[in-house]
Amino acid sequence: MKILANLVMDPGWRTHTIKSTSNCFMDTLNYSWQESPSKQQNSSSNKRDIHPKKQQPKRSSEPPNLHGEPLKRETLSRNDRDFGPSRQQLQRPSEEKSSLGGSSAESRSLETTVIKEIKSDLFKMSESHALAHCVGSDFIMSSGIAVEFRKKFRNIPELLDQNKNPGQVAFLKIQNSGQYIYYLVTKLCSTGKPKWEDFEKSVVEWKDLCLQHKIKEIAIPQIGCGRDQLDWKKVSNLLKQQFANTQIEITVCSIEAEGAPPKKWNLSLVHTPKPLSELNPVDCALVFIASKDHFITPTIQRLVAKYGFESDYLSHKQGSGSLYHTVRRSANIFGLVVKDRHNESVSFSAIGKCLQDLKRVVKKSNLWYIGFEAFDDPKVLLATRKVWTLIIDAFFTENIEVHFCWPEEVKEKCWEDRK
Repeated sequence: MKILANLVMDPGWRTHTIKSTSNCFMDTLNYSWQESPSKQQNSSSNKRDIHPKKQQPKRSSEPPNLHGEPLKRETLSRNDRDFGPSRQQLQRPSEEKSSLGGSSAESRSLETTVIKEIKSDLFKMSESHALAHCVGSDFIMSSGIAVEFRKKFRNIPELLDQNKNPGQVAFLKIQNSGQYIYYLVTKLCSTGKPKWEDFEKSVVEWKDLCLQHKIKEIAIPQIGCGRDQLDWKKVSNLLKQQFANTQIEITVCSIEAEGAPPKKWNLSLVHTPKPLSELNPVDCALVFIASKDHFITPTIQRLVAKYGFESDYLSHKQGSGSLYHTVRRSANIFGLVVKDRHNESVSFSAIGKCLQDLKRVVKKSNLWYIGFEAFDDPKVLLATRKVWTLIIDAFFTENIEVHFCWPEEVKEKCWEDRK
């Protein structure tokens, strides 16, 4: 009480108190200036702003578009959430177009609906579906689902006559139903593996053929992903990209046909590094490639020199697809007339016809061996190997040993030596 009385009695007490309070306030400001920014921020939230600023409008948590409206969060990608919307996302709705000619939403819809996968036998799909699978340019088709295509649709000579190389597509049109069967040539030999570039080119050409043929529905296996070992995710993305704007529906069948067990393959193959004329003729058919104009090839010349049948051969007047046959010195000699002029490419359809006639004569004559001489065709890759494809097609159930002879002048390599 005495202290309070003294303060009351002291006329300068108010001045003393105000000065002390002011000093304490300045000390507090100096101390706050020396604090870290984080502490300043925390402390400033508890203090009244001495110099209040003009109130800012409340900012949306979402980045705006050109209309000042917040963009919906679900339209932004992960990168957009970190760095804001891209130029494409800020486009006006009327200007947002996809590379396929429609809106991005429409293109996404097409990409997700162009392919559907089901569990079904591919060959039980309706005939309104075009079918497709991958092959080598030799069209041997001796394994996997290709065997079923070969057995069901055949016409191997017609496919070979289309002379398709890797990156291209051959096709058949079934006469009665009008159904199209597509063969994507993705590799040179059936025993090899495809390059992605060749597979991609064949898919592009296949799409163009489907549009040309007005195809609406396609049924396929997981093409390229069986023995060719391509990645189905990568393949399906390519199909979506190529067929997205075609209105063609692709059905992927995941169950292969359960057909009858394949017939036993009795045919055997032997490669011989010498001319056909040096082959033992006993129980053997010596077969050469001939033309309607009777041109004497090195193969025919060597056989004529050994067996002397030139005049008889020159008198043979039948056309392409006919079989020439003569017997000289116990040697059965055959000529397959498979083209009109010697400088033309061989006709595999004519070869197929000649081989069917040869098969009948071989069985009738009890011959156990067939000798062919390899040859080059400047317009046909692997011409000799494709002849082997047709021999398989004609003789694969026969107990026959086939010898392919490789003289030095032939440029095509024996496929067993090909790397």
